[in-house]
Amino acid sequence: EYGMARHVLRVQVIVLRYIKALLVVITTLVAAYAMAAVVEGQPSVPDSAARWIVATLVLWAPAVLLVSASPVHWLDRLLRSEGATSAGIRYDRDLTRLERVVAAVSVGVLAGALACGAVLLSRDASTAGNTGLAVAGAIGIAAEAWLLQRVRR
Repeated sequence: EYGMARHVLRVQVIVLRYIKALLVVITTLVAAYAMAAVVEGQPSVPDSAARWIVATLVLWAPAVLLVSASPVHWLDRLLRSEGATSAGIRYDRDLTRLERVVAAVSVGVLAGALACGAVLLSRDASTAGNTGLAVAGAIGIAAEAWLLQRVRR
């Protein structure tokens, strides 16, 4: 019985990782298509297109963190709705390994995008596109901080 239970748990970990990876890939593809649509095969990227790329990356970082952490939260909610008083599924290192990796990557991408956004804002702070970029940056930082705190709980 112990071997069967261990096997079922390993299969659950593998399936959950594939679901998370699929959600991350879909989110990344949407962001990549959005960025590719902005560039439109131009040999150089104008500032207006660069602002859209930075805004896409700033919004991608918390979105990818959200979709990678959601399946574990879904399972936790499901177990609690079935009567479990405490579900330790959020604290299982095997089930949350992908979230930790995605959290590190998304923080790195967010920091890089914000640095590029700061360079764009320093070039010409008078355009309306830069205001939108600053707003997207603030939303991205707030969402990333909230999601990181939620993933670490």
